[in-house]
Amino acid sequence: MHVKQLSVATWNVRTMYQPGKLTNAIMEMKRLNLDILGLSEVRWTGRDRIRSEGYEFIYSRGAEKHENGVGIILKKELSEMVNDIIPRSDRVIAVQINAKPKPITVIQVYAPTADSEEEEIE
Repeated sequence: MHVKQLSVATWNVRTMYQPGKLTNAIMEMKRLNLDILGLSEVRWTGRDRIRSEGYEFIYSRGAEKHENGVGIILKKELSEMVNDIIPRSDRVIAVQINAKPKPITVIQVYAPTADSEEEEIE
């Protein structure tokens, strides 16, 4: 039986809406030997999957403003095992990975801060 322990982390990047930010996040994943990195406050618009340097960045942003947004970066081996992507909102995304013996669901959440409107917090 082959068992691989996964390294998982999260990071509030404050924004990915700057040149070189994806490359920077991937460099940090390599440096820390991470398999999965959940990102908050991505600030990209739309939803997509981007492959770069042996990694895949899956992100979701509901509206067209450069606010909020969440994403998950996976090593290539894991990205090839993605069974489903569930972009719930600009604050929640889930990725289902077809692992064995059981599938893995990774959920990245970006919660509103205490400074947010009461309705948004609820």
